[in-house]
Amino acid sequence: MTDWTIILWNDARQIAEQAGLDKKFFPEGETPPQTMFENLRRDGHNVEAALTVAFALPRFDMLVWLSKVLPAPEKSDPDFRQRSLLRDTAQRWIDDPDDENRRALYELADNADSDWPETLFAMAIFFSGGSIAPPDLEAVPADPSVSVHLAVTALQSAVIYGGRPNMEIMQNALDLAHEVAMKGRKAVANI
Repeated sequence: MTDWTIILWNDARQIAEQAGLDKKFFPEGETPPQTMFENLRRDGHNVEAALTVAFALPRFDMLVWLSKVLPAPEKSDPDFRQRSLLRDTAQRWIDDPDDENRRALYELADNADSDWPETLFAMAIFFSGGSIAPPDLEAVPADPSVSVHLAVTALQSAVIYGGRPNMEIMQNALDLAHEVAMKGRKAVANI
């Protein structure tokens, strides 16, 4: 029995393969994704748990989830304005996911520090759908796994940003991901 009502996958091995997880993290036999996620968390494999849930969630729900768990940059950060602009533009895309907003976000991210969580998140959005070719050229779809890997990398970057790991960010993110997997975007409606 699984509580993950919005997840269409029923075999966690398929998710592990899509995520490119090391074989040692593959579950035995047919295992529901929720069980794999819970086992990975229990065993302290938080990045693998994040990849599992990120690949299991519908892509837009995954991006909405991540938008709620990445901490805002501190006002004392010398790059506060640029990072906030990326964050605000990403939220604009979440609120109105159209190609114009997606491409505007890419332009900002392409000129930003690639270590910032906001930059990685912006790139995750850009690679989440639509063409990655310039608008005047024939459409080129992105590999769907790129978006998910960038999203989880953004989460990892947030955890270690500033040189002092904050595992509370990861734990809160995984807790909320579980809620999103059960309730969809309703889980983040008031956040």
